Amino acid sequence: MARAQEPVQILRPWDGGLALARTPYVMGWIDLGSAALSPPIAAEHVRRFTDGPFVRAARDFDVPEDMSSGKGPEIHVPFASLLPTAARRGEVLLAGPAGVVARRVDPALVSAAGAR
Repeated sequence: MARAQEPVQILRPWDGGLALARTPYVMGWIDLGSAALSPPIAAEHVRRFTDGPFVRAARDFDVPEDMSSGKGPEIHVPFASLLPTAARRGEVLLAGPAGVVARRVDPALVSAAGAR
């Protein structure tokens, strides 16, 4: 089972909307119609999502995907999710329906985490 904000590599699309996929710790079949995946992410983001550095979500929280309008979809971050830190201090990278975004998060929502 893949966790939220975890990289998923699609190895091979299959008939019936399935795909062979893998995470850092498991390989298996997923239903592409019901899997909540972001669009493919750029190589520099892949490295951040796989190698860190990370912070860990201290509790469930939601972050607006579009900061300009404050409306629209939110990215849900479940408790204990590993979130790669962004270039700016206090920001994390999040993968959502529109791709990867950098968002500032309240320091009370995250705690330090080691590498995977």
